[in-house]
Amino acid sequence: MLKKSRRVPAKLISGLIKSGRRFFHPTASLFFIENNLDFSRFAVIVPVKLSKKSSKRNPLRRKTYEIIRKNYSDFKPGFDCILIFRPGSLEFSSKQIQETILSLFVKTGIKL
Repeated sequence: MLKKSRRVPAKLISGLIKSGRRFFHPTASLFFIENNLDFSRFAVIVPVKLSKKSSKRNPLRRKTYEIIRKNYSDFKPGFDCILIFRPGSLEFSSKQIQETILSLFVKTGIKL
């Protein structure tokens, strides 16, 4: 799990989704904006639309935070990023999730 200081505060999420840049993948969307800090912050959203049971959603969220934590040193500083998963992503293995996430970050230029 990421440190709390490395996560986007809840009050900034709706503004970031409205005004941030967007990149899409069939199973996830990435919204990001520059934050003028010397580190990047992340948030992961797994909508109730994917599963009403939090016990189904939380493993995906935890795996994603762990992937971000392990690759944190490869990310450029100064960004707020939100990953929102789309239908079909609950069935993915950890490796598929990692490939999806990292490809989105490389595509945006946030990951070196």
